[in-house]
Amino acid sequence: MTRLALPRVPIVALAVFVARCPPVLAQPAPVGAAAAARPSPSDAGEALRIMRAAADWQLAHPSRHAPYDWTQAAFYTGVMALARVSGDAKYLDAMRAMGERNGWRPGLRPGHADDHAVLATYAQLYEIDRDQRMLNEGLLDRTRFEPHVHRGWAALAGAVQRDGMLGWVQPIGDAPGATTAATTEVYGVGALLLAGSEVVRLDEGRGR
Repeated sequence: MTRLALPRVPIVALAVFVARCPPVLAQPAPVGAAAAARPSPSDAGEALRIMRAAADWQLAHPSRHAPYDWTQAAFYTGVMALARVSGDAKYLDAMRAMGERNGWRPGLRPGHADDHAVLATYAQLYEIDRDQRMLNEGLLDRTRFEPHVHRGWAALAGAVQRDGMLGWVQPIGDAPGATTAATTEVYGVGALLLAGSEVVRLDEGRGR
């Protein structure tokens, strides 16, 4: 079977889920022919059967939660994982259809993690399809917002010192804190790289 190459989700998510599961009550072990006929739930084929059954039922009975809510996003992440291990494109198609219905947008609350969890699935689909609609194309008026992008990038670029160190990074905390040219953190560099990649894409797509 050819398996789809999908971005992997950190195993931490699985660990959290398992840690919150209630303990399983001991069940009497089947004997004789019944024991031989019942496959182990940990068998790969049986695990896939169970996963498919659960996913298919949920897809056929959509949740009433908002389609971009974190509760839905947890399901979408699982469906992407199932698509990876099963090689069944129908699960990818289900997630593409979800993204189309959502307009490839997060929830309504700016910066709220519960409304932005769905973006992880959009990003995984983008890694497969490279469809610009899944990210940032056409959501903002370029004439109005591009000057702000360039001013913001100029400020970020100005915080990078000659040796490459990024300064003026906000320290870890739940509120803005004092920073200096010598204040740096690894997450700040990640944000700089993400912003810069969008500036490059913006410039390369200028003539399109």
